[in-house]
Amino acid sequence: MRRPLSQILTSKTFQCEARNKLCLALVLSVSRFKQWPPSFYATGAVLALSLALPLPHGGSIAGMPSICPFFNITGIPCPGCGLTRSFVCLAHGHVREALLWHPLGPVMFSAAVLYLVGTTLRWKWPAEKVAFATLAVFLLIFWGLRLGGVFPMPSG
Repeated sequence: MRRPLSQILTSKTFQCEARNKLCLALVLSVSRFKQWPPSFYATGAVLALSLALPLPHGGSIAGMPSICPFFNITGIPCPGCGLTRSFVCLAHGHVREALLWHPLGPVMFSAAVLYLVGTTLRWKWPAEKVAFATLAVFLLIFWGLRLGGVFPMPSG
């Protein structure tokens, strides 16, 4: 016989361990907020990983190679090259280093935080498509400047 979820979640065996309490909180939060768009969860995951990853050292994060397929195939940085390292630096409070990795990193990081807060508080986003289009244009302009040598990638 299957027991209802509410009965399982409130049973003594489920609540006895700390990790199960954490799981309970996660289950309840996900079920309570399932009306949020997938982009909300993706943005939250990106910001959480930015905080969880170690600071870049020698140009890489935790000694891992670049995961950018465009850079790995062409050897040319893509418009977003350096954003991951910039986000990690920002999450750890290193603004100067974040700007070196990608000058648009602080703007995009702030936009991600604002998006999470605004979605949580149910703000209306009247010009969401305009904001994304503007950001895409700035990324392309930055990419041209980086390829022209104005914003070179740091050496590490």
